[in-house]
Amino acid sequence: MWYEYTNCKDLEAGTLGEGLTSTQVNPTLEEMLEMEITAATCAGSQRVAAMNMYLASPEFEADFATTTADPVADTDSNCRIEATAALIVWLISVLQ
Repeated sequence: MWYEYTNCKDLEAGTLGEGLTSTQVNPTLEEMLEMEITAATCAGSQRVAAMNMYLASPEFEADFATTTADPVADTDSNCRIEATAALIVWLISVLQ
C-alpha cells in the first residue's frame, strides 16, 4: 500500500523515481515505475483513495495530534510489583 501511495504522490508532484537508484537492467527502474505507476492506476486505486481519505479525516488528526498539556506524572501502580512477586513465588514453588 505504501509503495503505491508514495509513488502516486510522487507522480502527481512530477518527481516519480527521483532520488531512487537501482542496478535493475530489464526493465530499468524508470521503465518499471512508468509501467506500474500511471495516472490511470493511481486514479483507480482503492489504496490511494483510502489513504487520501484517511489523511483528510479527523481520525488522522486525532491519531497524530500534538498537545501542549503538561505531561502527567508516571505513577506506577502496585500491580506490576504484585504480579512480579506472584510470578516469583510460583516459580519457586514449581522448582522445588
